[in-house]
Amino acid sequence: MRTAPIFSLPLLLLVADAHAQGYKAVKDWIGGCDNTRHCTAIGLAPEDAESYALLHFERGPAADDGVRSIRVRVDHEISRENFWVLQADDAELLQFNDRHLVAAESGPGIDILIEDSKELEALMGAMRSADSLTLVGDGGPVGSISLAGASAIMLWIDEQQGRLGTTTALVRRGDKSPQAVARVAPLSRLRSLAVEPLGPEDAVAVGASVRADLPGDTCEPLDPDTSMRDEAWSADERTLVKLICYRGAYNFGSSWFLVDSKAATPLTFPIPVGDGGAGIDTTTDLVNAELAANGSLSSFSKGRGIGDCGSTGQWRWNGQAFQLARYALMGDCRGVTPDLWPVLWRSAE
Repeated sequence: MRTAPIFSLPLLLLVADAHAQGYKAVKDWIGGCDNTRHCTAIGLAPEDAESYALLHFERGPAADDGVRSIRVRVDHEISRENFWVLQADDAELLQFNDRHLVAAESGPGIDILIEDSKELEALMGAMRSADSLTLVGDGGPVGSISLAGASAIMLWIDEQQGRLGTTTALVRRGDKSPQAVARVAPLSRLRSLAVEPLGPEDAVAVGASVRADLPGDTCEPLDPDTSMRDEAWSADERTLVKLICYRGAYNFGSSWFLVDSKAATPLTFPIPVGDGGAGIDTTTDLVNAELAANGSLSSFSKGRGIGDCGSTGQWRWNGQAFQLARYALMGDCRGVTPDLWPVLWRSAE
């Protein structure tokens, strides 16, 4: 039986001179930029840490875009009566009160949201010079974020956004005006057409018909002992078919076909190219993919069962093909919830 891959879509690796979407990991830090040069940075707890912690921020691509907020998350209960301090190495850096605390709705524990410009400036400075950040409560340290790799990721983001040598660069500042940053092209607005699901019996029948014409090793037979079945949707005078082709512990893979009166045509799905450039590659298989009636297709390939790493993708059916709407990636399985993963491709909502 074919083993389900950890990632259904390729890791996006940076080439040194690319200024487009890409993904980069340096020690305990992750960086990602999308097709508009909107970038995300994530700092993690040391790999041998006993407690979970992270730091997350984003920066837009426009000349006047700055880091407008930084999120610090630790696996600790919220107590608004506690006295919270963030230390850079062993020195107090910031004090937090009730206005900083927000519930970590997508993950465990407490989030501290920093939005004050002076506090942001102090924290960004510490990330360039210190070795670690530690959140301390009344009972002592509750989480520590490694800064190993922080400067390298911030420098990489400056490179991707064309900010090196400008007065607003994260790391390597100079005298150039931030207006030197290239203008961003407007996002594409995608068309999405509705589809109508076929009943279970009809879907099974059309799925069996497609399977009968495939080479023997193209798609594994369905396991009769599971409830998973092929699915199908009416799309004008044609039919979209989803074949379940492999199944693992927490991932199932599917291949998709467009069927008309003459043939079943395999569908491909655009994804960002694997070298971090501006081009688009394609894949024929999706993992944990679901198609909604409005023509929106989503996938979630889990790197492990708890879903703290892997890739997510969204596509829109335009009547002829699925167009890429959004793609995010997290290559390190270290507790980061999908809503915080770096986005590597986006379209207009």
